[in-house]
Amino acid sequence: MSIHAAILVLAAIASKVLEDTDRDGSIDTVTVFAEGLNIPSGIAVGHGGVWVASSPDILFLQDTDNDGKADTREVVVTGCGRFDTHELPNSLTWGPDGWLYGLNGVFNPSTIEQKKKHFDFSGAMFRIHAKTREFQIFCQGTSNPWGIAFDGEGSAFISACVIDHLWHLTETGSYRRQGGAYPPFTSILESIVKHKHQKSAYCGIHYFDSDAYPPEYCRHLSMGNIHGGCVNVDTLARVGSTYTATPGPDFLTANDAWFMPVAQKTGPRCARLVRPIPLLSGCGPRS
Repeated sequence: MSIHAAILVLAAIASKVLEDTDRDGSIDTVTVFAEGLNIPSGIAVGHGGVWVASSPDILFLQDTDNDGKADTREVVVTGCGRFDTHELPNSLTWGPDGWLYGLNGVFNPSTIEQKKKHFDFSGAMFRIHAKTREFQIFCQGTSNPWGIAFDGEGSAFISACVIDHLWHLTETGSYRRQGGAYPPFTSILESIVKHKHQKSAYCGIHYFDSDAYPPEYCRHLSMGNIHGGCVNVDTLARVGSTYTATPGPDFLTANDAWFMPVAQKTGPRCARLVRPIPLLSGCGPRS
């Protein structure tokens, strides 16, 4: 079984492979790829295996006998916080530089030791080198971020909750925080929006650059609005070395108030895949 030819999803304690073996557009085979995980909150495929955020660890899992189940498990780094399950390490995403990027929330303090280096952080974007396993803090700040997207120029954007929802992040930057202390001697950077969408919780940002959809939905950023039951769209414009974003028409609005979109990907035939979570409660009250 090739994990590149299937869909990997995270459950509460396991990672599962979903396959459409007869190519009719519906999942007909489900295989448990890995069990014994702790609220897995991020997943990425690459370098011959699957990378999973399973706090306190970032794991690298491999299926060496091609039976669809992981039989090796490497702890790449450990020390990620487990203090707030809303803000666990998440959104593992390959960057244009070949590093694996991830996010951590401001109320989930983490401490990682690696090769005599000490990393003490909470709200941050981090990255891991796939070959050397080197861990770095890329930048710090924001709130409870869930979702990383890179545009065609390689710029990094994240979606976040409670405070402003859209941020352009650059290396070594220190961004406004929902809470917690700032590093000393830093100049605080702001978000790239002055508007708000429905509610205040966002997840699963995606830069959709396919021509399969109408122009108003192409080369824009879209993100799941988990309390608004919709997928919002923001349009980017360059402003010097950074960007500004303005609201576009929503990509979709569900007819179910409990629809909570948490992830988006560009799939086969340039289709957009949107994954909701089947929960009857989110991270805050529904009204």
